[in-house]
Amino acid sequence: YPSPTTVFPVCFCADAFYEHLKKLRQHNFIVKAIGTTLLNRFGGTEGEWFQKLTSRFCSHQTWALEQLKMRQKKDPRFNSFILEAESRPQCRRLQLKDIIPTEMQRLTKYPLLLENIAKCTEDTLEKESIQQSAECCRKILNHVNEEVKQMENLLTLKDYQRRLDTSGLKPSNELYLEYKYLDLAQRRMIYEGPLTWRVTKEKTLGALSTLQTLVCFNVSTNRLSDFILHKPKLLLFCC
Repeated sequence: YPSPTTVFPVCFCADAFYEHLKKLRQHNFIVKAIGTTLLNRFGGTEGEWFQKLTSRFCSHQTWALEQLKMRQKKDPRFNSFILEAESRPQCRRLQLKDIIPTEMQRLTKYPLLLENIAKCTEDTLEKESIQQSAECCRKILNHVNEEVKQMENLLTLKDYQRRLDTSGLKPSNELYLEYKYLDLAQRRMIYEGPLTWRVTKEKTLGALSTLQTLVCFNVSTNRLSDFILHKPKLLLFCC
């Protein structure tokens, strides 16, 4: 089995940061300077490592929660193990599905927290260090948000792939050879949703753009919503 540090690197990363903060209190119970400690955590090489770990953890959050839900339904032993773990005092009466999102929730609060600390800091150099740390946190948060978005798009494409209806692709169809073994998960989603072309402030047109070269149309059936492929040759507009 892998070591806990391999499975939960974010947790051990947070523990190391906490230990550094505790050392500051060994010299004085009231900590007056944390700028250097914050910069060491959120800036430089350590900041890049923290960004990498957090991005990986948060981007897989939705997938992990779904897998957890499915596994608990199918595996009674696994469900009993999770329930037993959740009953421990360390979980503070929280379920695992409630604990997993806390990493992302905390990350969104870091920039504002550090900015408020900087406002209450009188020493100029210390204030600059804390403000710089807040900016580093903001960059990390933006990167993580982008990674989360990309992963959600990938999961959406995998769902589309699962429900994709290729029965209409006959050997005589020009799309047959190109999309017979199509894997949407290998593509990148640019945009999902209605597309409008704003001609003036008062007038807009619904538009079908060919920028993606491949368009999936939702076809509702009695049981499921399937998707069919279409590769338009022209840019189409409709009122």
